[in-house]
Amino acid sequence: MIAQLIYDCLFFIPLAVTLLSFVHGYIEHTPTNAAWLVITLLTATFLMLIKHLKIKGKAVVSGILLALMLAVWVFMPSGERIDLIKDHIFILWEILLTVACLFISELSSRYRVIRYGLSVSGLVLLIASLIRRSEVTKISVCMIFIFLLVTAADEYQRRSDKEGDVEPKKHLAAISLFILIPFILIMFIHIPSEPYGWGFVKKISQIVKSQYIMVSENLLGKNGWDSDSPVIGFSDRAEPGGDLSHSERTVMQLITYSQNDPRVYIIGKTFDTFDGHTWDKKDDSDSQERLMDTLETLCAAMDFVGDEPLNNVVKRASMTFEYKDMHTLCFFTPAKYIAVRGDLDGTRISGGDYTFVNRRSSRLPYEATYYRVNRDSEIFEEMVNTPHSVDKEGWEKAKKESVLTTQISYEDYLSYHDDIYDRYLPDTSVSKDMQLYMEEVLSGAESDYEKLLRIEAMFEDFKYTENPGDLPDTIKNESDFLDYFILEKKEGYCTYYASAFVILSRYCGIPARFVQGFRVPVGKTRDIDVSSNYAHAWPEAYIDGVGWFTFEPTPGMKSKVSWELRTGKEGNNSNLETTPYIPTGRVDTDISDDGIGEEKRIRLRWYMIVMPIVAGLTFTLLVFATDRLIKERRYKKMDERGKAQWICKNCLDLLKRKHLGKNREETLTEYRMRIKDLTDEKQLEFITIYEDILYSDRQISADERKELERSYVLLRKSLSGKKIV
Repeated sequence: MIAQLIYDCLFFIPLAVTLLSFVHGYIEHTPTNAAWLVITLLTATFLMLIKHLKIKGKAVVSGILLALMLAVWVFMPSGERIDLIKDHIFILWEILLTVACLFISELSSRYRVIRYGLSVSGLVLLIASLIRRSEVTKISVCMIFIFLLVTAADEYQRRSDKEGDVEPKKHLAAISLFILIPFILIMFIHIPSEPYGWGFVKKISQIVKSQYIMVSENLLGKNGWDSDSPVIGFSDRAEPGGDLSHSERTVMQLITYSQNDPRVYIIGKTFDTFDGHTWDKKDDSDSQERLMDTLETLCAAMDFVGDEPLNNVVKRASMTFEYKDMHTLCFFTPAKYIAVRGDLDGTRISGGDYTFVNRRSSRLPYEATYYRVNRDSEIFEEMVNTPHSVDKEGWEKAKKESVLTTQISYEDYLSYHDDIYDRYLPDTSVSKDMQLYMEEVLSGAESDYEKLLRIEAMFEDFKYTENPGDLPDTIKNESDFLDYFILEKKEGYCTYYASAFVILSRYCGIPARFVQGFRVPVGKTRDIDVSSNYAHAWPEAYIDGVGWFTFEPTPGMKSKVSWELRTGKEGNNSNLETTPYIPTGRVDTDISDDGIGEEKRIRLRWYMIVMPIVAGLTFTLLVFATDRLIKERRYKKMDERGKAQWICKNCLDLLKRKHLGKNREETLTEYRMRIKDLTDEKQLEFITIYEDILYSDRQISADERKELERSYVLLRKSLSGKKIV
């Protein structure tokens, strides 16, 4: 029905709007602006609903229309009704013309030559207007061309050779959006009297570029990065190897309320498994790992500082995100985030990472509150080198300090803590040469944190290059990758260094993971345009009882983050580096009555409201009752075989309405076998009888017909109010 409805509208509505666009000025005697268009579209909608809806739908629509008409009549002052009708008689003419267009459209569907004549007439009219320099409205031109293109497309569909579903109406309905969108845009674009300036051209080029990026990212691959030609920018895959190329654009805009960081790491996606060439993500759990990591770090900081200011170790900050020329499902946040505000209904958690369900949701701005960590201070180094474990009391204190509304229990944390070692500390082996190399690097390192700093520093003498070439085919695992990169190549870009760091951390018995996102320089800037060239890869390593922390092994990219320590109670109130969240929307509450003169007040009576509603309901119920009586009368006149067939069809309709309908390619026997487990099998016996009626001369007795009637009643009761998928 939907395809038929769209098909009819594609011819009927352009025809009606075109006719009314030329004649409404001769019918209307008062300036009504676009009233004719509203009347035409409402009338066309009503006529299409009456044509395509079943009897019950027609009754409801007609009842609503009757109620509205009576309401207008009742609320209209009695002394003004006749004059008001006279002043608006043009509405009746416009309705009649729309009805006439429906008849013409119906005739043209039977005799396509009429459509060809209408299309040619419209084109001749436009050419004549052009020659005579007559003014033609934009909507008239658009409707004529829509009718012309739809007619041409319909004819092409009918003459083309197709396979599968060859119904022309379905094909035309499917491509209709591509025909309509350009003309809809044309109708809404304002045409200025002056020529377009270069500024407008620039905006158009930016829009085209953005749409090209979106299409290429959505259709040509995973976020648009060709696996054979890596591009500097964020993607949801991770693999070292290959020379990088540049495709710079602004992908995101940030507003940061913490202007003391030289840079901030924005996390997009984490990975846990490496095969020597490509990183993959095996973890698909829905636990809130990021929040539990933040609470673990906060708990360690509170236990360590004691009565000293907490902001000696962590400070609260906030940041607003808005995507630009980036079309990804990844949900970006800083590390140690504690809350996100915005329209986040379209998000889900997978493997500790938030992702959007659809790209439309990712276009909405959101704000993240997070904790900055005093990473390069002596107090932090002392904290991470001191053994710490989280107890239940400390966990609850951390939740209270963070004002976390999400219910994350201490038991959830314990489960998360155990999972870290299962997921991010797999058995990792290295070659003998690599063992000797690491023994020298780690000589004298005692704590896990000191080992991580040694691994981070070991790459300082390596070379950063965006053209390292492809990885050799001889690399079969992560051990081969380390030998090639560290012992032989000694050059590469961030993905190489982050991969090597994670493997070596795991070799040392420290959980680690590979992270992709953006490394954004902040400094004193509040509003930041994030370039695609800021895309970066880095490792995160886990300090037991303290949390996950970012490390920067890529040469030349490490920068320090620290702030002045305070003593005593001073500074505890300054632990928040953020401003209150201010919604961008504004509700106007001031309503002025200036300029409003005396109004004629209508005294409402109860019958003025009740009468239109009762009339509409009565009309609808009357149609229902009439339809029922007609069907019952027809049913009584049928023979037993016809009655049985009628009952079986109604049973199939019941199942179809509950999403258990028969597929076109199925036989009745196949259909019964498919749905027998979804409902009571006894209620499906009618299918066998229906099959006998259709394909044999079987006669139906009165008892069998009565049994079918009882089955129909039971089936209707069992499916009542139940939506089965």
